[in-house]
Amino acid sequence: MKSQMFESHTLIIDFQIQTFVIEMLTLVTHTFKIEIFIELMFFVIDIQTHTQQLFMYMKQKWIQFQKQQYPDLFGCRI
Repeated sequence: MKSQMFESHTLIIDFQIQTFVIEMLTLVTHTFKIEIFIELMFFVIDIQTHTQQLFMYMKQKWIQFQKQQYPDLFGCRI
């Protein structure tokens, strides 16, 4: 159940990042030159990649914590 909640929060944050990206790209294309647009696009892609890595790390730590707290549910002991 908590894993599903975590995944739904991740999806919401991914959607928020994508919405931000679309808004920024729209703004940039209307106001700046294409070189700045390309640089900003790579910057946003980096942000999204690091955010996804952070959430994967947090999810891994959460699963580790759950296994330590409730080893019988996972059928193993750490």
